[in-house]
Amino acid sequence: MTRLGLLIVAAAAFTTLPGGVAQAQSATQAPSLISMGSCSSSKLSDASGDVNLAFLVDASGKAAEIHTTSADSDSLKPCAKEIIGSSQFHPAMREGKPVQFRMEMRVHVDHR
Repeated sequence: MTRLGLLIVAAAAFTTLPGGVAQAQSATQAPSLISMGSCSSSKLSDASGDVNLAFLVDASGKAAEIHTTSADSDSLKPCAKEIIGSSQFHPAMREGKPVQFRMEMRVHVDHR
């Protein structure tokens, strides 16, 4: 059995980046998770631990540009990236319109 956990790390201040990417802005509503993705058994390792990821949630609510920022074990990174990549988000909203948004999340992977 595999247990996966997801923890959103909140951002403190928001700015708009070139290309219209929102990053923590008072007038921007941050994305929210609709459904957490999963990890194929081929990417699971016997290790358990946390992986911190940075990524972009696009205007359609899909994660892109997924990068690990730290991990308890390198063997956990592929699974954590797959979880975020297959997750669905409500996109960030600004002035009633969906916008891109940079996020950070911690994923806990526990293979049992």
